[in-house]
Amino acid sequence: MSKTFGVIWILLMAWQVQSQNDWSVHFLTDLIQSGNNNPAQVPQGLHIALPGGYVQLHSMPELSKAYVRENGQNRLLLSRLTDQLTGDFKAQAQYQLEPLMISYLKNKLSYGVQYQQTGELIVSTNSSAFRLLTQGNALQVGDTIPLSGTLQSQVYQKLGFSVGYHIPYFSIAVRLNLLNGAHYLSSSQIAGQLYTDTDGYATYLNTDLVLRHAGDLVNYDPAANEYSLDYQSAFFPKPSNNWGASIDIGTKLYLSRIFYIAASAKNLGRIFWRSGAERWTNHQERTYNGVRIDPPFGSNSIDFPDVTDSLRQWTSWNVENRTFQSGTSPVIQLSMHYTIDEHLKFGLMYVREYEEKTNIPLFGAYFSAKVGNAIELGTLYSTKNDQWLNLGFHT
Repeated sequence: MSKTFGVIWILLMAWQVQSQNDWSVHFLTDLIQSGNNNPAQVPQGLHIALPGGYVQLHSMPELSKAYVRENGQNRLLLSRLTDQLTGDFKAQAQYQLEPLMISYLKNKLSYGVQYQQTGELIVSTNSSAFRLLTQGNALQVGDTIPLSGTLQSQVYQKLGFSVGYHIPYFSIAVRLNLLNGAHYLSSSQIAGQLYTDTDGYATYLNTDLVLRHAGDLVNYDPAANEYSLDYQSAFFPKPSNNWGASIDIGTKLYLSRIFYIAASAKNLGRIFWRSGAERWTNHQERTYNGVRIDPPFGSNSIDFPDVTDSLRQWTSWNVENRTFQSGTSPVIQLSMHYTIDEHLKFGLMYVREYEEKTNIPLFGAYFSAKVGNAIELGTLYSTKNDQWLNLGFHT
């Protein structure tokens, strides 16, 4: 039996610094974590991994440009990003915790058990709506402002059981996952217009908003028009009646003793939301006399009570109980592995993540070298979105 203690990961960026999923682990085939995205990659024998995980954050423009340090404290001021906008604003955050991972391979059969907790948030808005949220309406008086955007966030737990069949030069494995949803909030429709008259700041607002909600992380009381946020539900979710299932499939084909290709499809499934499942709608045409909009994400750092006060002032929801279902975000991965000699390895990777309405491709090239019997040094060069220089090292 071997125990995997993890990988030391140093991320170097030429233009931005951000956290990201450690795709280089896929090439470390002696580790149980290499089978995370391809269940056919299983090291020989019994392996138990210690708890691990990752956090990924990306935005356009980069959130790092919005941080300032005042009075010894770091503050996030989104209004600093308005001059950086070249199109829509988009922010994406993901995290994954892996408290348990066990695999066993002997002869032709492999078995595995893993427990994961996954959360993701994707927010986008057009530039005029972002300026309204960060600067208010004072700089857009006399203009009709189109408002549009998307919102998707969910947190769920996953318990997976895998089985694989391995013969010389070929492996195939399937992992069945039981899903339990803790939180879901997603937009079906976000659209509207706002006009502020130059005479007396009369403001005309019409909105067409539809959201689907389930779980306890974010709650809304329509009677009091109040919001509440339970942070613990994001990281310590309780079992709920929101059940689902997904499947991961992976294969490996050796074209020679030192060269093989691998392919996998992950997160093919759905969650059926029943616990706290609701449909929020807001359809309104209103006129406000002499109103100046104070932006919820303006010159002050983000504070949840301030944001909810702004939401209460401008938005109220009609809430109806309604069950629904949502898909998980599939990941397709192709890779090539070449063993140059007993010390050197080389690999190529292509990954496509299918989010709600977006496809994010990643291309990567990997190289590693063994130093003695106990140390392996490796590097992964990758491109993703518009970032052309992501360089990572591990040991």
